[in-house]
Amino acid sequence: MLLFRECKENTCNKNYRLLIRCFIFYLLIGICALAAHGRVPEAASLDVAQAADLGRLRHYQVLEDKTCEQQFDETRHSAHWTTVTGQASNFGFTGACWWIRFNLDNSGQQALPVTIDLGTPLQDYVDWHVLDRTDGRLLTSVRSGDRRDFNFRYQKSLTLSLPLTMAAGQRLAVYARLASFDGFQEPLNLAVQTSDAFSLKKSREHLLTGMYFGCLLAFCIYSVFLFISTKEKIHIIYAVFLMLLIINTCVYYGVSTEFIHPKQPDFNNPLLPFSFALCMFFFFVFAKIYLKMSEQPPNILMEIYHIITIILLLISPLAFLLGHAAGHAANAVLVLFNIGILLILTIR
Repeated sequence: MLLFRECKENTCNKNYRLLIRCFIFYLLIGICALAAHGRVPEAASLDVAQAADLGRLRHYQVLEDKTCEQQFDETRHSAHWTTVTGQASNFGFTGACWWIRFNLDNSGQQALPVTIDLGTPLQDYVDWHVLDRTDGRLLTSVRSGDRRDFNFRYQKSLTLSLPLTMAAGQRLAVYARLASFDGFQEPLNLAVQTSDAFSLKKSREHLLTGMYFGCLLAFCIYSVFLFISTKEKIHIIYAVFLMLLIINTCVYYGVSTEFIHPKQPDFNNPLLPFSFALCMFFFFVFAKIYLKMSEQPPNILMEIYHIITIILLLISPLAFLLGHAAGHAANAVLVLFNIGILLILTIR
């Protein structure tokens, strides 16, 4: 009996010690997790002296500011940064502001001019902040975006960009605050290049863009002459479609902002969904005539196709009243739906 009691007491003591050890173990894990959560995560680092590191930015961090009231000092010390790898930034329809940050290092033996490119001319507000990571000094702050006059941009190019000259051994932290005027954040394709490579790339883009516009304009003029000689309305409808496509493309790629009305950003933004709605209206009218849909027996799909085509014409001026985001959303839904109907009718 005494032996049984001693065995029981020893077993209880062992279980008790095991519970204490498990409690201490999980307590240490919790403390480590809290400590890791409390630390500000490190931003991605890119060596501009290494050609293999240049190009599209594949590692960076983002932070959502739902109130759009966070100041830069508060943001840079936040513990809520999220690391993004291998994805382009696409925040979509949101009223929140977004911060992006990454590090740039120059391990070379000489100064190197580089350019950070957002890959889009349509971001409403972009505020750049560049810090020296060695001593924490704020080196520059730049305000840009297509909702500001073009002269506010730090570098005149079709896409929003930031040129920097990095000294040998310099280590920088780059922050970009993205804000939207009406609730739509444009998709970004962040890239870091040497300034020479960036200028060469933009020169090629200007050349290809000019050739593209030249071809569209040639087809447009040719269609006008065809209408004059044949009196068939399909040619003038096609010419109007091409002209509106030229206008829409100019706005989308930032050509209009740089060369036509750099001092009217509030006009340039709603002009994009307005011209797109009109462009697609004339495209659907042209498709109807070209496919001789009026000669086919009427059906429910044709009726829906006609209704959506008329709606596109009616809502086009609303882009100036409701803003770019609402116009873009409405146009996208209507156009995609009508293209689906058009494909079904074409296959039939």
